[in-house]
Amino acid sequence: MNVLRTENLSVNFDGFRAVDNCSIAIEENKITALIGPNGAGKTTLFNLLAGTFPSTEGAIFFQEKEITKKSPRERFQLGMARTFQIPHEFHRLTVLENLMVVPLEQQGESLWANWFIPLSVKNKEKKVQQQAWETLEFLELTSVANELAGKLSGGQKKLLELGRAMMSGAKFMLLDEIAAGVNRTLLRKLEQKIIELNEQRGYTFLLIEHDTEMVQKLSNKVICMVAGSILAEGSFVEICNHPTVLEAYLGEAV
Repeated sequence: MNVLRTENLSVNFDGFRAVDNCSIAIEENKITALIGPNGAGKTTLFNLLAGTFPSTEGAIFFQEKEITKKSPRERFQLGMARTFQIPHEFHRLTVLENLMVVPLEQQGESLWANWFIPLSVKNKEKKVQQQAWETLEFLELTSVANELAGKLSGGQKKLLELGRAMMSGAKFMLLDEIAAGVNRTLLRKLEQKIIELNEQRGYTFLLIEHDTEMVQKLSNKVICMVAGSILAEGSFVEICNHPTVLEAYLGEAV
């Protein structure tokens, strides 16, 4: 079953076609890598999938329901989460607090609830805090739980981004260059956590990545994008040996 698919998806910016007639299918419980040279349109395609930009043409389907015109919040509520190349943490909140603010529609956000059902608010907050601690334990970040998120290293911030996505309850994640700015030790940890989420918890991932080793290790399928269009797709080995892909990269790592 495909958890997400697009049909002839396109977007124009002032006459420039940044994404051109893209049709992709992301299989459930698999890890799919989206690769391509800089300027290929990968992040723009992510923005279309997440609802950040409206498409000019085409359609997007998530769990077989059309979501083309749905807002980012609506897509989030349906179970789609996203991380960014540059982490978007709340740098003045602690690591634990960064996780606890993620779940939507918490009772504690209501003044009425705090006044009239404080015990219920307290119990719900305890459950969210417990979920946050479990997420930190999984990511091996409990030692920095009470540190300000802005003080974390680049790799720790990427782990926190992944944790925030986990706290959303989404089982489909868009990961935008999660390896960027991460040292090799933390990168291996990130890879292992993604594999565990996929194999043990049934998460589906679509990731943009330039790190060849990471793509090879993680991906079940690779989609190559060039000049706004899908050039080829297949296994890592098939893509590495695809003559048109090699020509498109022309010296860049595939």
